[in-house]
Amino acid sequence: MAVKLDMSKEYNRVEWMFVSKVMKKMGFDDRWINWVMKCVSTVAHAVVNNGEPSDFFMQERGLRQGDPLSPDLFIICVEVFSHLIQMEVNRKALYGVRVCRNAPEISHPLFADDSISFYRADGKVVEAIGKVLELYGNASGQVVNFNKSEMSTSRNVAHYDRYILASTLGVKLFDSQDIQRMMARFWWSCKEEERKILWVAWDKLCVSKHSVGLGFRKVIDFNESMLAKQGWRLIQQPELLSSRLLKARYYLNGSFLSSTIESRSSYVWRSIWSCKWVIEKGCKWVVGDGRSVDIWDDPWLSHPPSFKPISSRPVGCNLGKVGNLINKDTNRWDSHKVNV
Repeated sequence: MAVKLDMSKEYNRVEWMFVSKVMKKMGFDDRWINWVMKCVSTVAHAVVNNGEPSDFFMQERGLRQGDPLSPDLFIICVEVFSHLIQMEVNRKALYGVRVCRNAPEISHPLFADDSISFYRADGKVVEAIGKVLELYGNASGQVVNFNKSEMSTSRNVAHYDRYILASTLGVKLFDSQDIQRMMARFWWSCKEEERKILWVAWDKLCVSKHSVGLGFRKVIDFNESMLAKQGWRLIQQPELLSSRLLKARYYLNGSFLSSTIESRSSYVWRSIWSCKWVIEKGCKWVVGDGRSVDIWDDPWLSHPPSFKPISSRPVGCNLGKVGNLINKDTNRWDSHKVNV
């Protein structure tokens, strides 16, 4: 099951004592901690009522919205929440999920004030999550917004069990069809299946404002560019959790550019892979030691458009990597192998 948790008024509820103790535990110098806490605790506020400001007053907790220091302090606080979940995973009270045998275990990715947790659909797991939330809330002052929190399970979980788990945790079940309904209502003020006259063509709405359009983005083009960006990140940042996960599942002994599509590939992977052509159209390897670059399949030569060897692989040729063409003693091209 997947559980999305949203913190209610995440900045306003943070206890100052909690922030100070967490920084102390992380090893920050006492003088630095005092400086930070003075920036947080000496802010004065006034309320404007009918154009007249009230007397200034001091707050007793919370981080100020818009303060460049607040996001960093909030991340420090959430690190405690992440550590509590990891402790439960280490003692086998919670179990993350693996997409395949060689993939890293995933338990609780975090983004801004949201967290998405992946666990087994089990009553004991839900109880463990509840204890973590209670402990973290009592210490930090933060509270989960259950109205914005959601839970989703696989089709293998019985419908009755899904509602039992959701009610125990206090969150609502997620219905993927809600997204389509909301988009239809927002853009066209009608139901997705309802027939209605759309007075302006979408292509005209996508014309730039300079050319007397509204400057809307073409969703298909924008989606392709974003998916291609994710594919490029798989190449440039292989150490990321998402990169390691997809590599373990879809191209364990290869690269993203040499990867293929399987019949059981996920929707996410199919979407990213479908835009691989955008990257292949203009990228090539910069050869270092050449051990990761395939001679025949990878783009590494200087001549466009394919940046690949024009000739086919000779029969009986055992040379597979560009590194095989480099003389290890002189660090130069081995002319004999290149000519062969």
